Amino acid sequence: MSPGGCVRAALSPRHPLGGTPIRRFTTLHKQLVFFALAIAAGLIVAVPGYAAIATPTPTMPNSNATTDQAPVFGWTAVSNAASYSFQLSTDSGFNSVVYSLTGTHNTRATVTTSLSDDTYWWRVRAVNAAGTASGWSTPMQFTKTWSDQPVQESPTDGSTVSFPTPLILNWDKTPYAASYHVILASDPLSNGSNILGTGALAVPYWLSYHPTFLANTKVLAVVAGHVVGVIAAHERAIKLLPKKHQLTGQLPLLAAMICFTVGGLYLLFST
Repeated sequence: MSPGGCVRAALSPRHPLGGTPIRRFTTLHKQLVFFALAIAAGLIVAVPGYAAIATPTPTMPNSNATTDQAPVFGWTAVSNAASYSFQLSTDSGFNSVVYSLTGTHNTRATVTTSLSDDTYWWRVRAVNAAGTASGWSTPMQFTKTWSDQPVQESPTDGSTVSFPTPLILNWDKTPYAASYHVILASDPLSNGSNILGTGALAVPYWLSYHPTFLANTKVLAVVAGHVVGVIAAHERAIKLLPKKHQLTGQLPLLAAMICFTVGGLYLLFST
């Protein structure tokens, strides 16, 4: 042992064929170096699963594009990406996300819900097998404007349809249309009158885009109407029926109101 007590040297026995003996030095510093190299090697093997992953680049549609329907969204593939996440919002800060998709293995996405005419922003990010996500791509903007409308074909404007000839309304097929709304309310007699003054008005579709509000309003109206009806019937029964029949006399009406309420709610939620 050396005076410092840090180094131990051992001479290996001389090789039978001759030669210089091999000196083997073992020090605390060398042990630490070997340990550090082992850790570094382990990290080199493990890093690919946890390293930062690149951000996909949007490729379609072009920024600030205008389309009559929801477009197909596309982005570049990212090395080591296991899946991608996609978001669509009505604001650039993505506080009002209207559609999101996670865990897709494709570099394309389509929106499966109907989109109203508006300006939208979309972005995408990659996720590797370890669950590490890249940063979001730069938000891309596009505007959806559906301007197509049906063209009336028959009967022509100003024409007369006389009984017994049936009134048949025809119009051309509109691209992307799922259904049509026909209005004849202001002219119930088909004589060119505008009784209600609504002949030139357009149909508002606000409630169609807010089905939850519409359903809740219907439920509240049905329940409130029946509660008010039961209370009114109760007051009339107290005033009109003899005292001994004031309770039993209300049971048939109560049963009828319950049936109407249950039936109305059933019809509401089954359609």
